[in-house]
Amino acid sequence: MGTDQGLEQEVKTDAAVDADVPVEQEAVETPESVDTPVDVDALQAEVERLRGHNEKLLAEKKAAKSSLSEVEQLQERLQALEEENATAKAEALQSRRVAQLAGKVAAPEKALLLLEDAHIGKDGVIDVEKFLADNPMFAVVKSGPAPVASGGKAPEATDMNAVLRKAAGR
Repeated sequence: MGTDQGLEQEVKTDAAVDADVPVEQEAVETPESVDTPVDVDALQAEVERLRGHNEKLLAEKKAAKSSLSEVEQLQERLQALEEENATAKAEALQSRRVAQLAGKVAAPEKALLLLEDAHIGKDGVIDVEKFLADNPMFAVVKSGPAPVASGGKAPEATDMNAVLRKAAGR
């Protein structure tokens, strides 16, 4: 008997669903009545205005991208110019130092390889005496007059023409 009562309750519940029982409905907004006149020309004008505004924004975006790429190009060019400037300054400094060492040391370009900060004064001028004290192998050998053989006679010429003439008996 317990099962018959359960079936009766289910049937009653189903019957309540089929009956007109008020169910809460969500509020749905309905559009204005169809009788309200719509200004199609005004809507089309608004659409055209918005299209024009959109095109204007797209053009501004394109111009911004273009100017951004120009800025990037200018930055790259600036970096290249700064590198060229640094190279030119380094070459000028090396040329100045070679000129300062010329005539005072043997092989000025090679002497620059051993040049240290201690050899350079605060004014940027190379202290040649200090450099030569640390690197005597770069000292210039001063040449004087050719040695004279005893008897006051100059040594014989040693060029190839003189040797050939002597061998030929002339």
